Amino acid sequence: MPTTRNRVEPPQQAILKTPEQGQLTTKALNKVYSGPALILALPHELLAEILELAVIPNNIHELSWRHQESTYDPAVTLPVAYTCRRFSQVVVPFNYRSINFGYPQGIVPTNLRLRLLARTFQSNPSLGLHCREFKMHIPDITGNRLSSQEDFEFVEQILPFLPNVKSLYVHGGFGTEKNQQTWKLLRACVQHMRRLEMMELHREGEGLKVADVIREVQIPSLKGLCVGGFARSNSVSCLVDLNFKAASLTSLELSDYSDSPEALEKLLSWPVRLSKFTLAPFYHNVHYIDLPMIRQMLLQHRESLTDLDIGYLSPDGTGKFSHWSEFPNLENLTLSRWLFEASRENPNLREFQDELADYILAPGLKRFTLAFAIWDQHSEQWNDFGQEDEAWVRRLAQVALERKAALQEIRIQFDPEWWGPDACQTEYPWDRMDALNKKFQTRGIIITYTKPPVTREEWSTGIANGEP
Repeated sequence: MPTTRNRVEPPQQAILKTPEQGQLTTKALNKVYSGPALILALPHELLAEILELAVIPNNIHELSWRHQESTYDPAVTLPVAYTCRRFSQVVVPFNYRSINFGYPQGIVPTNLRLRLLARTFQSNPSLGLHCREFKMHIPDITGNRLSSQEDFEFVEQILPFLPNVKSLYVHGGFGTEKNQQTWKLLRACVQHMRRLEMMELHREGEGLKVADVIREVQIPSLKGLCVGGFARSNSVSCLVDLNFKAASLTSLELSDYSDSPEALEKLLSWPVRLSKFTLAPFYHNVHYIDLPMIRQMLLQHRESLTDLDIGYLSPDGTGKFSHWSEFPNLENLTLSRWLFEASRENPNLREFQDELADYILAPGLKRFTLAFAIWDQHSEQWNDFGQEDEAWVRRLAQVALERKAALQEIRIQFDPEWWGPDACQTEYPWDRMDALNKKFQTRGIIITYTKPPVTREEWSTGIANGEP
């Protein structure tokens, strides 16, 4: 006897409304309505939200917070735009949310793509209003053609079309040759981009100075500043006499920091209220900086600081810790695993002593992250998380439970390369992390970790070792 599927009838009382037919039941819709697709009858604002969901990146949750609202793939948006004229009117502006003149093409010297963009804005200025993210690469390393003053002036001509940019990224241009031209261009950006909330500045050569950033980045709307590659200062005299207006930014992220502790102190005294601070690992800073020094610099923000991320610091500062008990609102603390190594000569993790929890468990701390990143240009090894590290994390969780601390999560930031000669000689490190989580999650503390480069199945079959 053939089987039949249960047929689901449309709800009899479901009501649809169209401009031509008024109210129709879904059952009668196919018989009566023969007009255009109902989606085209929607208001523009609602249609825009629907189509944006259709073209939003699949990896949106993996993107950094600062990229989530501006990244779209033309390979996805263009087919939707070609569907009909109405869809095109809605979707084409998505392609202008993020305008990227990054490496290797750059924005100077002037190129054909930049000239076409300028022509597009001149013929349809409304497209520039959709831009939320603007990226520029200004090469310090000269190629076949040198950039001129006219090239920079041409870039300035498109800036008035971009008043709604929220995130500005500049890579390079701070070297001796182009330093003044780059800062002049940045001043023009600030003048026209009145809604800037996030700025990233990264060196390519040298020349990115703390004093210049404090002097030039005076933006009332700015919330976050990320700087990669502050150059080494020959003297701190330029900072002593530096007069600056207190900044409104609440998030400061530094990487590849090469300047002095005095410059860092001046930089941290610049914001009125800092809630997030990151000092990424540095590997060629000749100055001595340790955790107690950073704590002292941050004391003025003790009531506002919620997130703190400190990477690998000066080798001589290994084993020097500081209390965060005076930071009542600190909820997320990330410290480099290499700050806890036994000694400069012995990279093994020192045995966890219970008093070490005094330095970690701030009154309101909810998440502690143990970060394994070593250098800016090097990756951790597969066997860096071993038995000693597992015991260290286990004891921290036990002490937190014994003290009834606010801690809810211990996160392990561990990102080795997916391949490596040691991958076949060691166990799968994430087995240890899973065992820790199984032990403590039922007691109120979860153990999490960054996504492994390969799954356990891939590792066990030899993919991590380059085997077929």
